[in-house]
Amino acid sequence: MARTSISQSASRLRRDRSITYVMSLTYGPLSASIGRGMSAAPAPLRYGAVVIGASAGGVRVLGEILALLPADFPLPILIVLHLSRTQDSRLAEVLGYRSRLPVAWARWGERAVPGRVYVAPRDRHLLLQSNGRLALSNADPVAWWRPAVDRLFESAAAALGPRAIGVVLSGALWDGTRGIAAIREAGGVTIAQDEQSSDHFEMPAGAIDIGGADIVLPPAKIAEALQVLAGLLAEKPAAA
Repeated sequence: MARTSISQSASRLRRDRSITYVMSLTYGPLSASIGRGMSAAPAPLRYGAVVIGASAGGVRVLGEILALLPADFPLPILIVLHLSRTQDSRLAEVLGYRSRLPVAWARWGERAVPGRVYVAPRDRHLLLQSNGRLALSNADPVAWWRPAVDRLFESAAAALGPRAIGVVLSGALWDGTRGIAAIREAGGVTIAQDEQSSDHFEMPAGAIDIGGADIVLPPAKIAEALQVLAGLLAEKPAAA
């Protein structure tokens, strides 16, 4: 696949970079950006789950995002981060220190419960099934990786369609590019981390280059965008 330049991709996405655009996905067109202030407001939940993929540099960013999500975040979050297939990992424990939400290794057949974070274990693909339960697979690695971001994202696109939210964070190589495109084609919302905040930009760049990212944001704004999409934040009324 021929790659477009990052500058071309950024130009295409410039109109989508603000939280106002994210808010329009949930609440319809809005006139003010998040910078004018937000207030809590109930809204019908339109989305079913958040799926996040990361690799090199991703642990730090995942911690930043989870630390900014409130304890009442109403969607399940599924995470794939590239892990060694032979060495034990403390990733779930490390992320749990930063998160107000419970964080645990994903288990086969477990239901994806709102307000919980599920981390793919080493050497197993994490999948979301149409019945809302998790599956673990030892199918072949994708782009040298098991777990693979593409497998999680493609399963979320199939299970949730337009109710999926996909996020690609810092990482090397190109895992997640095919999966983020699947979520976007299914009508879901797709977010990529921006270059300035990424330790390794290859994975976000892959999503951007193929037109698979609706919006490009730094970690703090990604956390805000997820709250908007989950119905936790809404625009404050304009002052009289």
